Amino acid sequence: PIDSERTILCSVPAGWVGDWHPTPCPQFYIQLSGELEIQVGDGEIRKFSGGSIILTENTSGKGQVSRNLGNSEVNAVFIQLSAGSKEAV
Repeated sequence: PIDSERTILCSVPAGWVGDWHPTPCPQFYIQLSGELEIQVGDGEIRKFSGGSIILTENTSGKGQVSRNLGNSEVNAVFIQLSAGSKEAV
């Protein structure tokens, strides 16, 4: 078990771009549908589709840019971790 603070259900419209932003806290990102591109501070770009699960931990600095690449919305779940729960991951 991993303690969490909250769960957020998210729908990102087609064409949406989230400019540079750090993640608010360590959290799991679970993509349910759609195609999302994430660019991190060192320039690396990765693409994610339905079924992808990542742990985001970049809570300071530049963060990342997120883009919905597809013609449909991206549906996702964020599970924000409790303080101290990161050690269990």
